Amino acid sequence: MNAKIARFEEHYRDIQSGFDCAAPANAAQKLLCASAQEQRPLLWRMSRLNDLAWVYAYENATGKEVDPSNPPADAAFIAARDACTDAQCLCTLFVERTNDSLGGESPYRGG
Repeated sequence: MNAKIARFEEHYRDIQSGFDCAAPANAAQKLLCASAQEQRPLLWRMSRLNDLAWVYAYENATGKEVDPSNPPADAAFIAARDACTDAQCLCTLFVERTNDSLGGESPYRGG
């Protein structure tokens, strides 16, 4: 996973998570922000790969480069993410969306 993140960050390092850890608004955001502070922030890294993969897939699908300071929002995904109340829900969501975004390139499919 870290190798995929590093690869995407070469082009998309300015992409942000879309919420502020100074004021997390719900349980999902609190879990993600807490993970960012851990020595091994697996949940945060899964979220990061998911964000980068989404932008990559969006650009490939539309042929348009996104503004890294204002990437397009995926309202359905944000609603699903923010409805999660535990880490398992978030992990499942990140794996599914990253797989959809990257296909065979996803580390969750052995890629």
